[in-house]
Amino acid sequence: MTSRYFLGLLGHPLGHSYSPMIHHTLLELTGLKGEYKLFDYTLKQLEEGAIASMLMSGVHGFNVTIPYKVLLHEKLQALTPAAKRVGAVNTVFRVDVDNEITLIGHNTDSTGFYKSLASQTQDVLAEGHAMVLGGGGSARAVLAAMIFESKTPAQHITLVMRDPEKAATLKMAFAEWVKETQISTRLDVISTEALDAEDLSSVNILVNCTPVGMHPNTNATPLSLRQIEALNPHAHVVDLIYNPSETVLMKLAHAHGCPIVKNGLGMLIYQAIEAFCTWTKLPAEEDWYNLIKVRLHEII
Repeated sequence: MTSRYFLGLLGHPLGHSYSPMIHHTLLELTGLKGEYKLFDYTLKQLEEGAIASMLMSGVHGFNVTIPYKVLLHEKLQALTPAAKRVGAVNTVFRVDVDNEITLIGHNTDSTGFYKSLASQTQDVLAEGHAMVLGGGGSARAVLAAMIFESKTPAQHITLVMRDPEKAATLKMAFAEWVKETQISTRLDVISTEALDAEDLSSVNILVNCTPVGMHPNTNATPLSLRQIEALNPHAHVVDLIYNPSETVLMKLAHAHGCPIVKNGLGMLIYQAIEAFCTWTKLPAEEDWYNLIKVRLHEII
């Protein structure tokens, strides 16, 4: 086992991140020595060798967040099955053999998302129609969770996204998943502009995977009040944003009467635990989640 772990988070911008507190808590709980720092690099800095500099400084592993999850999947030569399936990387670990360093891309977002769902939401997911807003790395992980993590895959998924090219890529990936699992889940992909009341009335679960509403633009919302009012009032709503802890979307969903409305804090904690275990090779302890959650609530 490594005597001292040097870990971190790669992304841009990173002012909103709670990852350092989570991983420093995990280091404390396990009695391991180490540090977790933020690698806030622009795309230009990445192109100029920022990751090589991270390796030279001795980093053992790092998380990846917006906007580099899909980019790292395309750039890294070694990927775990989870990263290949999702098409995005949120965790990277290094392997040193004969003075050669290999970076391996992994994904813990799918597992983290599914573990964060309330048991009632997991049951509802198996019953019907899920709508996912966004088409980035987080959305891909959520889609994969609905197919591979759920005991009974969703019957119908509607993906709402702006980029037609990304939509085509996701359709191809989804077709491969369906072929692999031999499921009958139906996928519809529509543009943000084409979303109307009829699409929302039958939704059982709504998941926001866009950054719309994230700090500092906390007054923004991916769905208008009119659209929320058209949403099935029995729908469960999950906003993957966790800063602020209650987004405008969540407030509107609460006011609409949705029975379960959650932010992305649970997913953040669970994916972090999965990543930490990947780096340290330690099994997860059941009490880690609640201990981390308590500490986060002290600062949120």
